[in-house]
Amino acid sequence: MHGGLVLSLAILQQWLSVGSLTDALKLGFLVAVGFCIATGVPGQAFLKRWRVAAIAFGCQATMIIAISLILGQWR
Repeated sequence: MHGGLVLSLAILQQWLSVGSLTDALKLGFLVAVGFCIATGVPGQAFLKRWRVAAIAFGCQATMIIAISLILGQWR
């Protein structure tokens, strides 16, 4: 289901030479905030569904950061 996300994060980590869990955490946070939250907030703000937005973004951000950490640990 999230294979594209995992593959994209793996490639991004390789391109950026992510070599530690700290770097993986930073990258995961950057991707979560920079892409997931930044692209989703305008739509949720328009609909004024703040609780739904908080749950959805929290779930997505946690998943992205966790995937990045797992990939970073594999290196």
